Amino acid sequence: MSDDELPRPRGRRRLLPAAVAVLLIATSAVVGSVVLYRSTSDEAANPSPSPGSVAAPSPLAPPTTSATPPPSAAPVPALWQRTLPSAAPLMSAHVPLPGGAEAATPAGLLAKLGPLVADPALAGDAVATVVADAATGQLLFDHLGADVEVPASTAKLAVAVAALQVLGPDDRLKTRVVAGPSPGAIVLVGGGDPTLAGPAAIGPFSPGYPAPASLTDLATQTAAQLHAQGITSVSLGYDASLFGGPQMAVGWKPLYYTEGDVAPVTALEVDEGRADLAKPARSADPAGVAAQQFAALLTAHGLTVGDPESVRARAGAPTIASVLSPPVSALVQRMLGRSDNDLAEALSRRVALAVGGQPTFAGGVRAVKSALLGLGVTGFAMVDASGLSPSDRVTPTALVQVLRLVVAPGHPQLAAILDGLPVAGFSGTLGARFTGSAAAGAGVVRAKTGTLNGVAALAGYLVDTAGDTLVFAALANGVKPTAAAITDAALDRIAAGLASCGCPR
Repeated sequence: MSDDELPRPRGRRRLLPAAVAVLLIATSAVVGSVVLYRSTSDEAANPSPSPGSVAAPSPLAPPTTSATPPPSAAPVPALWQRTLPSAAPLMSAHVPLPGGAEAATPAGLLAKLGPLVADPALAGDAVATVVADAATGQLLFDHLGADVEVPASTAKLAVAVAALQVLGPDDRLKTRVVAGPSPGAIVLVGGGDPTLAGPAAIGPFSPGYPAPASLTDLATQTAAQLHAQGITSVSLGYDASLFGGPQMAVGWKPLYYTEGDVAPVTALEVDEGRADLAKPARSADPAGVAAQQFAALLTAHGLTVGDPESVRARAGAPTIASVLSPPVSALVQRMLGRSDNDLAEALSRRVALAVGGQPTFAGGVRAVKSALLGLGVTGFAMVDASGLSPSDRVTPTALVQVLRLVVAPGHPQLAAILDGLPVAGFSGTLGARFTGSAAAGAGVVRAKTGTLNGVAALAGYLVDTAGDTLVFAALANGVKPTAAAITDAALDRIAAGLASCGCPR
């Protein structure tokens, strides 16, 4: 899309010096060195932050405290005031600088990041950047953090949190075959699992880890049950009605299908809607393709199968066979590592169904937003779950709030997100990034990328040289089509600057 298609968010032309003035006035308290911990606490002991406006000057800052009262009146310390000596680290911090490194401060990060945000490579881009201390919530750097931006695929962080929070890490998506309305009739019922593997997903086209549910296994089970009943001829129906509404979101382009970015959203598909695994293009009718492949598999088991027809399965129809997807925790990791648009849309609809909402684009994003509000996060205004639409809007502050939920103790159900985020220079969508002048972030930064016409984004966490865990979000809008790689590299340098910096002042 061209630059003028992007609305100009408020405060767009505010100068970085204005942010400098604000940050120099901000409190520069030094916080203790921490490492990233796996939480062993429960929600009652560590409640979620109260909902608040993302437009507040420091929405992530901890409450202020007065002088220490007499021992008899000492209050129970808040979570951010406690030390956690017995927790097991999820990742190792950098070795502190000789003599010990002090924690980052707003003034220190301003001196480090100010020039990186003002990089000539970002000239003309609308860049908003926020950094916070994961342990304390202290806002350490804020350049236009309350401005609304197009997030691209960093929006998947919201879907990941909602899916794990609402569905739970161990939930699985079920694809079933049920009895039809007459003897010899069966119905293939989609459960919203886009990772369901077709018969061609072997060898060079193997979907890898985690091993998905298999249409071949489902056909084998079904054929065995039918043969056991003496049935040799069946009529096959297929039901993709679990998801409703349009299959394409506002702002999606037809080339998203032909270039393989996403399939038309449906509750029944194999291989994420690819009819030919040697090509990226997605089928215009993923459910029909899945049914045809299932019919061929049944035929190979000696059954006579009529042409598949789209039907609605009867409520309460007996299940003949079923297969289960990997757990939601593994699906979330796949979604984040590969930036999987099909999974993002499917999971948002499953979240909607779980809370009694409509399994549509609107219902899915409404359910995700509701889940985030329940955790104290505001600032998401989406029209899809994957971030593919240029009509999506998010504040960088909201992304940082989401990341802090994931990183800080108190929400162990979200732990899969930590492992799912790509590692800079090593895995997923960051495998080929963080080279050259950004190499200091390789192996240290874990982040979700976002790429769309006119948009480059990066949001994640790292442990700096002082041993503190920082969460960050950097969104660039208005990127020239020819400058996408240059902008990505500039965002990498911002994150690498954090990774190589204790930044006290």
